[in-house]
Amino acid sequence: MLDKRIRRTPLGIPTTGLCIWERRSGNRVEVVVLSLFGSRFNRLLTVLLSQELGKQAKVRYSDFIVLVKNAGKDGVSQWVEEALHAIRTLDRDAIGARLAALPAETWKFGAVLPADVLRDMALSEHYHVEEFMEMIHRVPVSIVNGSSMEETDMAGQGGDPS
Repeated sequence: MLDKRIRRTPLGIPTTGLCIWERRSGNRVEVVVLSLFGSRFNRLLTVLLSQELGKQAKVRYSDFIVLVKNAGKDGVSQWVEEALHAIRTLDRDAIGARLAALPAETWKFGAVLPADVLRDMALSEHYHVEEFMEMIHRVPVSIVNGSSMEETDMAGQGGDPS
């Protein structure tokens, strides 16, 4: 299973940062953002990317990737890259304005705290915005060709890579 996954991963993936590539899924294009920063980072990235790309785009995440579907037919990887760069420009307050407020009951004594303190707690302790911002500003973003080892092998044999 691991060998199959490795063979389907595009060639030339950089060793650091966020790596973007397009792949075909049926007659649609989907974009994979390889992000080895974990589910907490990817969850927040998914929320922000969904808002940048609009309602039609469907964005999901796992521990290792953020997957973008229904975001268009041409130049989707560039659009996702632009959205990632736009997210980099957001400050803590701008990110906070895009996130759902959590109920006061989330914290033991949340009901007695002022709303602004609750908001700060949510941003720091639930969403981990400061860690996210540090990482998103630090890592490079790159686009690679979506050709994988498997597709290269099949193309050399005259096979259909899809």
